[in-house]
Amino acid sequence: MKIDLHCHSKHSKRPVLWLMQKIGCPESFTEPAEIYALARQYGMAAVTITDHNTIDGCLEIAELPHTFIGCEYTTYFPEDNCKVHVAAYGMTEAQHADLMQARANIFDLVSYLTDNAIRHVCAHPLFSPNDRLTLVHVEKLLLLFKNWEWNGDLAPEMNLAVRQLLDELKPGDIERMANRDGIV
Repeated sequence: MKIDLHCHSKHSKRPVLWLMQKIGCPESFTEPAEIYALARQYGMAAVTITDHNTIDGCLEIAELPHTFIGCEYTTYFPEDNCKVHVAAYGMTEAQHADLMQARANIFDLVSYLTDNAIRHVCAHPLFSPNDRLTLVHVEKLLLLFKNWEWNGDLAPEMNLAVRQLLDELKPGDIERMANRDGIV
């Protein structure tokens, strides 16, 4: 099954990159209907849009076949406001409203996603939009997320680093981090 699970439409109005923010440029100018048409044309089995903190793009195409709701939530580690992105899929509009409340704290967000069986991934896990990501954060991400995004748009070196990190991880490493951080 082929699906693009990280795609932005014109509804991602607040881009991550500082320069784009300063000139008032959205993350994307693409209409949701155009994303849908192109995805289906390129053989995608299903279509979702993961705009930043909104499902408006998904709702515009919701009546079309083979669509589902997705969103890229901006969340924070409460101890230092390190910003992280989490992509989630298949939630309802009501759940999205709850997730928008929960996203202020990464632990609350992941707990809600897990408790409600909403599929989710740590998006671009080695990139923090506010440059506060440390090794301790990455270790906590390893405990919080079973799935990490392999993002084709990022530098190949970042994808390679993610792959190497995950491939070299041992059960003892997870146990040590879980005991230290109290994350199970």
